[in-house]
Amino acid sequence: MENNERMVNKIKEGIVIDHLPSGSAFKILSLINNIGKHKGRIAVLSNTKSSKLGMKDIIKIEGKSLDYGEMSSISLIAPNATICKISEYGVSEKHTVSIPDKISGILNCSNMNCISNNDVEAIGDFSTISKDPLILICNYCNTAMLKEDILQKLNQKPFSAQNSNK
Repeated sequence: MENNERMVNKIKEGIVIDHLPSGSAFKILSLINNIGKHKGRIAVLSNTKSSKLGMKDIIKIEGKSLDYGEMSSISLIAPNATICKISEYGVSEKHTVSIPDKISGILNCSNMNCISNNDVEAIGDFSTISKDPLILICNYCNTAMLKEDILQKLNQKPFSAQNSNK
């Protein structure tokens, strides 16, 4: 294939999630609400050459927009990701994700004795202590979670994020 040949068609309306760490696209797709029921086209490019990252993943989703919670959850996996809103085949908005100050509902604490792991009504609730390196602290038991723990605990629970900058 020649360099100027398009690998994936443009989308008329939707989103492009770019600058994802190589190998992270499918985990990120799993965090997007109702993606399994989405009727538009979804394209995943994995291990694509990138001048910034060396290799990266890209996701294109036709007819979809992301809410603040979804963008915040993406930031836990890909803190340098960009989300481009596509309108009439062109970029109409571009956002860089940011790790929120507070995170609720998408992961439970790594401390197995924490209430978030032992009470069905308790939801994981965390404050961001550091964004680089990523460190969250549980608001129930004060256990610190590093990025490796966070990636292991991410799941598809309802998500809520708050940022004190908003």
